[in-house]
Amino acid sequence: MNVIVVSNCVTSGYHLAVSSLFPDWNVKAAGINEAERWLRTGEKPEFSLFLADCDLFIGWPIRGHIISTVLNPSADRIILPELYFRGLHPDVAQLNNFWGPFSIDAPHTQTSLLMLGARSIGMTAKQTESLFCEAVYDRLGFFDLYKAERRRIVTQFFDAGVQLDEAFDWWEKQGDFFYICHHPRSFVLVDIIRFALKGRYLSEDAFANSESLRWSQRDTLAWTEVWPVYPEIARRTGFNGSLTWLKNSQCSPREMSLSQVIDNTFKNLERMDAAWKSVPFVAECARRLQM
Repeated sequence: MNVIVVSNCVTSGYHLAVSSLFPDWNVKAAGINEAERWLRTGEKPEFSLFLADCDLFIGWPIRGHIISTVLNPSADRIILPELYFRGLHPDVAQLNNFWGPFSIDAPHTQTSLLMLGARSIGMTAKQTESLFCEAVYDRLGFFDLYKAERRRIVTQFFDAGVQLDEAFDWWEKQGDFFYICHHPRSFVLVDIIRFALKGRYLSEDAFANSESLRWSQRDTLAWTEVWPVYPEIARRTGFNGSLTWLKNSQCSPREMSLSQVIDNTFKNLERMDAAWKSVPFVAECARRLQM
């Protein structure tokens, strides 16, 4: 059985899970951007040949991508929607060209919505630090976002033929099951593959026996940044949370406090054109903070 796994940053996690569940399968993987480049430039002809002879595709929706024109038309397809969950990290925002505390060789555009809104109306670092509290989170709708995000994820995967209600219930009991919005812990990726293959390639017995893989699979996304789940948000899901960020969590890890992240964020915002203050989500946050 020739299998190709194609997605974004979760590709390695999906690939490991499929390979562990079916060690006799010939499983290969590629990031979607990487795959499209190979097909566009022809720099990796063996990839095109593998696609043409593939029996099963698992991963990213590929309609409109070059890969859909090369993939064996008879191949079975298991489509896994993009996994981006803001329920635990509702403060995360993406600001183009922003060099934040996690930037290394290129702009790391993820930053704090609260910090952006506060700085846009001239608040000091100390004043901004005081905004990280339940009343402000409530005003910005952070607490409402969790249920909406869970419903969206479950619906998107259900529409793709993958039922995740049971898995989601279990994830919630494990605490902070996402490192940041687009980086889930390994057991989330394992479960998505398990439930996607259940009844198609995994029998009921094999599905039940695969549960241990939740804990044995190497975590491919643990090496990047870890964004804290703020205590007031975490308590509503049943764990403690924190206000400590972690950079390079496996390689030379470095903790950053709330005040350090605010200082770094403000310093880097000063280097940007003031046009960022007019970005709609920043302006809306500022408006709510001034209410």
